[in-house]
Amino acid sequence: DKMYWFGFENRDWISGKTTLKSTQINRNIYATLAGMALISGTALLLDQIGSLLRADVPSRVKARWILKQLLGASAPLLVALLVIATALALTASRAGTLSTLLGLGVLLVALLRARSVPIRQVIGMLTVVLLVGMGVFSLSGDRLGARLDQLDSTNSARLPVYTLVIRAISDSPVLGTGYGTFSDVFPLYRDSTIKDTMVWGNAHSTYLENMLELGIPAALALFSAIGYCGWICWRGLTRRRRNRVYPAVGLATTVLVAAHSTVDFTLAIPAVSITYAYILGVACAQSFPTRTAPGKKPG
Repeated sequence: DKMYWFGFENRDWISGKTTLKSTQINRNIYATLAGMALISGTALLLDQIGSLLRADVPSRVKARWILKQLLGASAPLLVALLVIATALALTASRAGTLSTLLGLGVLLVALLRARSVPIRQVIGMLTVVLLVGMGVFSLSGDRLGARLDQLDSTNSARLPVYTLVIRAISDSPVLGTGYGTFSDVFPLYRDSTIKDTMVWGNAHSTYLENMLELGIPAALALFSAIGYCGWICWRGLTRRRRNRVYPAVGLATTVLVAAHSTVDFTLAIPAVSITYAYILGVACAQSFPTRTAPGKKPG
């Protein structure tokens, strides 16, 4: 990312536009990774100051303690979060940014459910996050703002593709066409409704692409399995007495990935799928109460 600041941007030689995409194939993939990192880091930061937020002391004392924590032990993490948030804005990925914001909202709800963050402090935290977000956007969100203005045109370009994919699904709804066959099958259905000349190697919707390749029953089974993992994390928020930040992160990143997958193919990239699987695996493992000796409270 530092290469971007020194003028060595990642250039798309087809469109001629510059974007921040790190080592990934496009900005949307990197936006998902940055979003997962932002959610994980935010959860860790809130976990560090959670005990201070819940302390039964005067507000002035509490504010002094929190400021000392943020400028002291939590300062490196805070700086990292600001850098990640700036990098996310510089990707100019609309779906990635909006999905991350949705994931952060779910993270806050999850921490409230786990009682890791006091309800009274939520308004103040949201105000701070909003002000910081506005600052980051004003400094690094020019491309993102411009692309948000083009949201309608992008949707209108993908809708014909989605329509053709749905038609292809209806021709083989049970068995599908075979995993990884989208690029071979789609040209058979492509017609004049698609105006551009680009090669569509992905459906830009993980759900539609999986239903086409795997068939509707197998795709629904796959979606249900991931959804069940999210449900385990949701239950873990109240079943655990400690380390509840892990199921909160698992739930929030699941929402992020699920939302972004509606309009992109991020999970088809190993860097995203492996990272997400690792986070979800840890989150599910920490969503069950640990067995303890008689007389001790479960952890």
